[in-house]
Amino acid sequence: DLDAAVEWLKDAGYDHLILSGYSSGATMAVRFAATRHLPHLRALVLYGAPWGLPQSAKQRCDYWGAEPAYDEVASAVQRHVGGDSSAHLPDRLFILNRSRGPTHKPQDSEIYTWRTWWATRGPNAVSAMTFRQIRNVTAPILLVQGTADPVVAPEEAERLAAVARSAGNPNVEIEWIDGGDHFLAGREIHVTRAATRWLDRWA
Repeated sequence: DLDAAVEWLKDAGYDHLILSGYSSGATMAVRFAATRHLPHLRALVLYGAPWGLPQSAKQRCDYWGAEPAYDEVASAVQRHVGGDSSAHLPDRLFILNRSRGPTHKPQDSEIYTWRTWWATRGPNAVSAMTFRQIRNVTAPILLVQGTADPVVAPEEAERLAAVARSAGNPNVEIEWIDGGDHFLAGREIHVTRAATRWLDRWA
């Protein structure tokens, strides 16, 4: 889909590309920027980017006491979809309770299929490990991070920025949204202004 969108924009005459993503989408945006030849990529803007989807998921599950636990899910899902020989098996939905909060309510839980979880949250999901991908991004990067985010710990933004900078990218900044949660609810104006100011400089 991203390849098609880039081609569509190119055919329409756009010669500057800004790539952006939120949460899981931020991981996808980083992966795309890191693995594609995009000479017209001017900036990468990430909102609530996790250190890595598998690592962030495990950290949350361990913290909240998810049911089932992360390691239990990994073991069970690997038996079903972890190898090539399992390709013929039907996929299934499952609920991961207390993976985002202390209750069994929907807002504190997540639902996946076996294959979706394994590909994005499983311990071997290297392509979903943002920290492994961001080192290959050469375009300027802005990480927008809420200071009260319960889903992606604020220090994950600091660690991602450090990885990108150590890999040789000098144009990596973090915009802290004071009191912002994972949805940055109630802080939309601050987020928009911060991103616009930064984009005015780089794109």
